[in-house]
Amino acid sequence: GCRVEDLMEYAISVSDNTAHLMLIDYIGFNELQNYGKSLGGKVILQGGDKFGNQTANDTMIYLNRAYELINNQQNGELLKNAMLNTEDNHLNFDNVVFGHKYGSYATYYHDIGIYFSNEPYLISVLTTHDSNRSVVTNISKKVYEIHNKIIEEKEVYCYNLAYN
Repeated sequence: GCRVEDLMEYAISVSDNTAHLMLIDYIGFNELQNYGKSLGGKVILQGGDKFGNQTANDTMIYLNRAYELINNQQNGELLKNAMLNTEDNHLNFDNVVFGHKYGSYATYYHDIGIYFSNEPYLISVLTTHDSNRSVVTNISKKVYEIHNKIIEEKEVYCYNLAYN
């Protein structure tokens, strides 16, 4: 049998539906749903199947928890490495790399992730543009530009406070 760590890695790194179902079999549908609720999620595995729907708010809650685990847990490096895979990672552009989790079904394509840096941030892009995934990349680029502009303005502001 597979270890739970293997199932988590497969479910994250390649959005593997089989690993997701094996994880549900291992810990139970209700337990997984309850865990999402305990984190503050509102729409957890709802939709009439074992996969369910997602909201941007819920995915941000899960990303925050993943970030905490990556930074504070024994298996944090395993989670980070699984998220840093390049399989269908449309948040990435140029040399900018995100840890991520994607999901794709019918017309839906979602990519959520963490930009690991000295000034990290979380991003959650949920679309109905499966055939045009460049939408995710374009949004990711814009958020990155805004993020860097804010950091730059903060640095200038703080410098002016300190030296003027």
